[in-house]
Amino acid sequence: MRRLVNNRDSSLRMFAQTPTSPYAATTRKTRRRWDQQRQGLIVFDGLERVQDDGQRGEFGRLHSRRLRDFLNQLASGNFSDLSVLVTSRFPLADLRDKNPRFFHLIPVNQIDLAAGMKLLRQRDVRGTDPQLAPIVEQCGRHNLTVDFAGGYIAEYGHGDPATPLDRGTAE
Repeated sequence: MRRLVNNRDSSLRMFAQTPTSPYAATTRKTRRRWDQQRQGLIVFDGLERVQDDGQRGEFGRLHSRRLRDFLNQLASGNFSDLSVLVTSRFPLADLRDKNPRFFHLIPVNQIDLAAGMKLLRQRDVRGTDPQLAPIVEQCGRHNLTVDFAGGYIAEYGHGDPATPLDRGTAE
């Protein structure tokens, strides 16, 4: 148990670069709470913010070596009393490539076509199934993207499914 505690302590410290780091207070609070409990769950929601988008390197690779090492240790089973839930729109390339024993991918971001069309209709987009299906497909069947597209079409296209979604960016 002593070895596990040492690994756990060093893993938590790795996120606090300095005592004045914005992460230092959170790390100290997490460590105190963790010491009081036998089991724990860490949630990394929206990890894509610290992953490579494919323009500079490997798509889905974590920018932080320390975070990458921490997640690899967890996925390899080095912390039997700790679970981690990660959400990301990008694949977790570092874990996928190593295929560790305790890493389980659960894809949740694709919805079926009928659910996507229903969501568009709930957002006041009018049209037949053949008119709405391409919108759902263009959004990659991603629930949040379909929802945003439906809101955009309802607001700026007055519910017309022919409203173009490919307006580009401000850049």
